[in-house]
Amino acid sequence: METLLEVKELRTCYYTGSRVIPAADDVSFTLGRGEVLGVVGESGCGKSTVARSLVGLIDRTYTRIESGQVLFGGKDLVKATPKELCAIRGSRVSMIFQDPFVSLSPVYTVGDQIFEVMKAHDPGLRRKEAQETILELMRKVGIPSPELRVRDYPYQLSGGMQQRVMIAIALACKPDILIADEPTTALDVTVQAQVLDLLRQLKDEYQMSILLISHNLGVIASICDRVMIMYGGVVVEEGTSIQVFRQPAHPYTRGLLAAIPSITEEKEELYSIPGTVPVFQFPVTRCRFADRCERAGERCFREEPPLTRRPDGRRLRCFLAAEEGRKDC
Repeated sequence: METLLEVKELRTCYYTGSRVIPAADDVSFTLGRGEVLGVVGESGCGKSTVARSLVGLIDRTYTRIESGQVLFGGKDLVKATPKELCAIRGSRVSMIFQDPFVSLSPVYTVGDQIFEVMKAHDPGLRRKEAQETILELMRKVGIPSPELRVRDYPYQLSGGMQQRVMIAIALACKPDILIADEPTTALDVTVQAQVLDLLRQLKDEYQMSILLISHNLGVIASICDRVMIMYGGVVVEEGTSIQVFRQPAHPYTRGLLAAIPSITEEKEELYSIPGTVPVFQFPVTRCRFADRCERAGERCFREEPPLTRRPDGRRLRCFLAAEEGRKDC
């Protein structure tokens, strides 16, 4: 499989007063052409920070990419100039944001907002020339009567239709990579399924790669080829969907799966991982999940486990899971 994107040891930190918070710390992964990679974790685990760092969408007044590489098309995007990033964003790498109601402008029609992306990457393009392409994009994402809807403002559309407009904007320039940051948030289950089906169809049609960010394991399981679990700004487990969902190895992954309600088992009380995601300061010298892990030992509080690769190809950041992996070999 051709590798489209390679991220190497990416570290993005937040600066708040005297504190340095590693929001994404030593994050490495690859994304192949036509592949769907799911990124999972609780709020505050660093998922969105990683996604925004890839294309330079960070507030540089308090956020910095301290180190690492984001290799795409033979170029390191971490070292790219703002002008170079603007040329790539929207054309070769597009992003669907969490809340379409916030992301879409209330004072421009949806047709104008789709055209704006096309115009940004083709300054000589005129609205009349682009009209049929805009309508075709709206048809493709399942918006009924696009000839009428193209003149609507976002507030005139339902949440599901707004999300489809966001997808149309992201697809306007036929990107190689689509970053979908919680694309089904606040949508009901029926609309959520429709959006996921749409992403599958578009992936196959455009041969796109998708980086799908979500805390919903059901969404991830239904569409992703590989899964990357994040906690406290680091990758704690990464493998194929089958590996992660059938045989979770990291205690955090096991906790996430145990918290999912079952339709076959009756439970008096749903399981929840004790505690909350802590805020770490740089440098971190312990396992980030130790305080919430029921199996943590003394070593877990003394040093941070490295991210190691098991013989089956899975990557893990856990002393105990690494030992169990060696015994299974």
